[in-house]
This record gives sequence, C-alpha cells and structure tokens, in this order.
Amino acid sequence: GVDLINEILSESWAGEYSKVIQFTGSATWTCPTGVTSVEYLIMAGGGGGGAFAGGGGGAGGSRLGSGFPVSAGTTYTINVGGGGSGSIGSGNSSVGEGSYFQGGSPAIHLGANGGGRGARIADSFTPITNGGCGGGGAYGNATTGRKGGNSIALTPANGHAYPVTGENTFRSSVIQGFNGGSGNTFPAANGSSGGGGGAGENGQPAVSGTAPNVIAGNGGNGFASTIQGTSTYYGGGGGGGISSGHTENGSRRGLGGLGGGGNGAAVPTDDPSLTSGSNGVSNTGGGGGGGGHPDLANDGGYGGSGIVILKYTVRNDERTFIFNKS
Repeated sequence: GVDLINEILSESWAGEYSKVIQFTGSATWTCPTGVTSVEYLIMAGGGGGGAFAGGGGGAGGSRLGSGFPVSAGTTYTINVGGGGSGSIGSGNSSVGEGSYFQGGSPAIHLGANGGGRGARIADSFTPITNGGCGGGGAYGNATTGRKGGNSIALTPANGHAYPVTGENTFRSSVIQGFNGGSGNTFPAANGSSGGGGGAGENGQPAVSGTAPNVIAGNGGNGFASTIQGTSTYYGGGGGGGISSGHTENGSRRGLGGLGGGGNGAAVPTDDPSLTSGSNGVSNTGGGGGGGGHPDLANDGGYGGSGIVILKYTVRNDERTFIFNKS
C-alpha cells in the first residue's frame, strides 16, 4: 500500500512545499518534474521470536538520510519487507524480509536486511542467524549461554551500496543495526533468553540467577525519526522469554524495545495470556517477542513488517488560494 501524508510541512510564496509518501507495501515511484533529491527512511521487516524460552527477534535493518539524488521521469522500485514468522512448537522462527529503494542510471540498490531470528533451546549448539539487527540468544549449555546474532555490515560484498550521498551515519561505521543479547546458562528451570538487537542499540543479555530471580533481556531500542512530521520510533528489538519463576517475585520476561518490539513471554503460573511472545508492530520493523517454557505451545511472536518513506520538495507556481467570507 501507499499512503500520501497530506501535510504541507514547509511552504514559501514561490509555491515550494514538502510531500511525504509512506510505502507500506511494494510499489513503484516515478520521480516528479523538478525533484532532484529525496530524504528517505528504509526499514526492513523484523525477525520472529524463538519458542521454548526463546530469544527475541532482531529488528529489521534500517537506512536513513537526505539529499539522495533522483532523476525526474525515472521510475524507482520500492520493496517493503514482511516480518519473520515466530517459532511454533519445535520449529524455528524465521528472519525478516529486506526492504529497498532501487533505480536510477547507473542503478543503485539502497537496501536493508531483515531482522535476525530469535533462538530456541534446540538451537543451543548451532550458529544463530544474523540479520539487519541480530536475534537474541536462548539459554545454552552448562558453561555458556548462546550468543546473540550480529548485525550484517553494509558493504558491497553483502550486496549493499554504501556509503551513498546523504547517508545518516548516526550509528557510526557501516552498521544498519545492533546485535542481539546472549541467553544465560542451564539449569533449565532457571533459563532465560536475550533480547533482539534494535536499530538504536544492542539487545540486553539475559541475567543468570535462580528462581524466582530469572531475568530475560529486553529488546534493544530503535531510533526516533521526524520524517513524517512527528517523532516516531522504528526498529525495536523483541524481548526474550523466560523458563521459570514468577514475575511478581523478581523474575521478569524481556520487554520489547522502543519502536515496535514485541514483549517476551512469561510462564503460565504468572499469566496464561502471556505464555507466547507478542508480535512486533506492523510497519515499524520491530522484532517478535520470545516464547515461554515449558509448554511447547508457547510460541514466539511474529516480526513487524517494514516501511519505506520518501520526503521531497515539489514546486507549484499556480497554487490557488480561496478566501471564505467570515
């Protein structure tokens, strides 16, 4: 879908004003006459949360900047990535889908990777999937909890155009997000998992302890953007799930990060409605929350879909003003 945000964000007597287009689904955009550059926000889909006291899904990767050159009359392709599926029962969750803005001559692919999936306990001895932001690790063996996933670097080797004109490098270096937090160690009765990485900071690691002091990691926070005219957060990581303990006695599930991250699950003795991770918020790229334990039906949440937003200045020298009599 495509939404026009019909606010005139700035205006002059010469008839210049800013237009914002929000793409919530894949589409094409033809650059209007007189437009030479755009401000952009590209947010990929968030990763799904893991089941069985699983890690939170990583937020989608993101790109943002201004002054990106475009050519009037050229048609550009926009892809908006969907969120990854949450882990159901004994299955694994999935990574989010990438988003991109592509076109021009020579063609430039301005893209971001989908968020990494959150781990589940059965993954303990296999590598965690990386992503735009890394997924959270689940609790591991007796000596080491499982490491969270890493954010994929923005390099040509990974299929990215970087750097590009006007790219905002507020996170420094060539990163599109942050890493997931690690899970803690066995015994299983006290296990908890890490939060998914956010677009603004790393996911928090789980805290080792004994019931009822089992603490899962929160998802990393995203970042705030005013491209739409109001400050809005995007790219929160999913919170990790816990295997045991009672939230009212010191243990807690991981909470989703600012920017649409889903909360992790608690255990049935706390609240049966909280035994599955919550979904990431649509069109924020938030990661899904990790599921609970011990019931394998306690699933991970789905990642939130991504979004692409363009803002540009247009000129209209023949604007009509109508004055109503008071």
